[in-house]
Amino acid sequence: MGVFLTNNLKVYNDYVDDYTSYELVPQERNILVKFKERWGKTRMLDIGVGTGRTSFTFSAIVNDYTGIDYSHEMIKKCKTVIEENESVRFDLQDATDLSQYIDNKFDFILFSMNGLCSVGHDDRVKILSEVYKVISDDGFFFFSTHSLHTFPNHFPFKIKLPKFNKRQPLHWAYQWWKLLLRRFRIQRLYKGVDTNEICGKPWAILATGDHDFKIQIYHIKPDYQVKQLEDSGFEVVSVYDERGNERDPLKENINEYMYFLCKKNKV
Repeated sequence: MGVFLTNNLKVYNDYVDDYTSYELVPQERNILVKFKERWGKTRMLDIGVGTGRTSFTFSAIVNDYTGIDYSHEMIKKCKTVIEENESVRFDLQDATDLSQYIDNKFDFILFSMNGLCSVGHDDRVKILSEVYKVISDDGFFFFSTHSLHTFPNHFPFKIKLPKFNKRQPLHWAYQWWKLLLRRFRIQRLYKGVDTNEICGKPWAILATGDHDFKIQIYHIKPDYQVKQLEDSGFEVVSVYDERGNERDPLKENINEYMYFLCKKNKV
């Protein structure tokens, strides 16, 4: 496990109680409908399950469900929420090594909530290689990732402060203070940094405020993500933005996080 991966792991173990949502995001709901005829026969691998947000839904509808995470605290919490049985299991597992599943080809592999962005470049490529090894020939890989085009949005003049909420003034004040503090911290962190140079790269590892600036996140340009997948043996089927709308990663500078649906390239 690389230093980058290890450092982020420590933070995730400390912040396990912050992950309390069990709702699917729009892109995941789209996939739920898209493959509704397949779920009952699907063997699924859910990577980076955290405390079981996606597990809650998918473990109930697929034929066989395996959820993994490299955080022992996340997996422990997950097992208290969802009971394991002969068709539902949770493993403490680093996605850079999926060799234990090499004989269990999965029909659908999910890596949600930008989990693939919690690792460095070499580990990211390694994970894509490992996923390719354990996915069935007709299987699908669905994952989300941060776009490098979002980088300018993190700067002070780009951050929108929340409008006053007279029904919840204390909550509004708290959110306002958090964003204001974030403005100053980002301004200090990137003082003197050539942001144009960063935006000119195909990918970059950045600290943009996640978990109180304690973790660094991998950001990638949409078109380079397509290349990265193709180099790993995948073919992109479709790409969705934050609202679940289909986008073209080769023609659009998508400035929000993206979900990629892909499959093995059989050519």
